[in-house]
Amino acid sequence: MTGHEPLLRMRRAGKRPQCVMVYDDDATICVQAAAQWHEQPNPYAQRFFACIRMTREDIPETLDLRCVVGLEVHLDCQRSESRAKRVFDALVKAGAAAVVSVQGNDVWLHRRAHG
Repeated sequence: MTGHEPLLRMRRAGKRPQCVMVYDDDATICVQAAAQWHEQPNPYAQRFFACIRMTREDIPETLDLRCVVGLEVHLDCQRSESRAKRVFDALVKAGAAAVVSVQGNDVWLHRRAHG
């Protein structure tokens, strides 16, 4: 997993991004986004977007995902639907405020109740 360390540092400093993109994909753009999101703004919006990339070897249920606590997470998982479900569930369990993912023709959404 890459991209989570700068997000943890940001959170420890009392800052939080609007949302976090979580990629479970080997595409070059995903690799670069996770490695560089904290160093340069998104070239389209000219803002920082936190990005985390999971590798094929990462086991979703054992990852340290505390950096997403209370945040909105957008999941892009291209490996398989069963893998996407495992990552989605791990993000929910970690305490994300909301998790959304498009899988085929379905939209998966979890929103944590306030209170």
